[in-house]
Amino acid sequence: MASNYSSNIQKYKSWMNPWYNQMTLTGGLAILSTTSGYATSTLSYFESATAQVALSGTSVGTTITLAFTRVGNDVTMSWTNFSGTVGSGGSAITSAAAVPARFSPLSTVQTPIVVTGNGSAVATIGQLQVTSAGNLTFYYQNAAVFPSATMGLNYGSASWNTNF
Repeated sequence: MASNYSSNIQKYKSWMNPWYNQMTLTGGLAILSTTSGYATSTLSYFESATAQVALSGTSVGTTITLAFTRVGNDVTMSWTNFSGTVGSGGSAITSAAAVPARFSPLSTVQTPIVVTGNGSAVATIGQLQVTSAGNLTFYYQNAAVFPSATMGLNYGSASWNTNF
């Protein structure tokens, strides 16, 4: 009896094997709830991706890794920790077309981030701007340029909706 059972399980595992790795749904996934007032929505998009992005504005070219996760219309972008030296006169830290179009916001998004600057290791609040063209700009305090000195960005993330 046990060997017959094992044989049948192996047959089912073999038949279901493609489902273990992925499942394709046409029209999306509807998640139902018994909560009063709940409106069923369909999840029709999920994607994760990474990108190596070159930044300008530092005296030595800096490359960071960006990670993107999109669930429906909501995007979270995370970045690695990095530091560089801002040249004479100061600068914002930028990258053109760093965000792939399918992850970009519909209009410009601005969000606070943690930065270091002015040669200090003390963290302060900076600002990240993401445009609909996928351009990134990292600013120092109060949306100012980083002063001429060592600067850094701490690990961080920002979120936005692709419909706004």
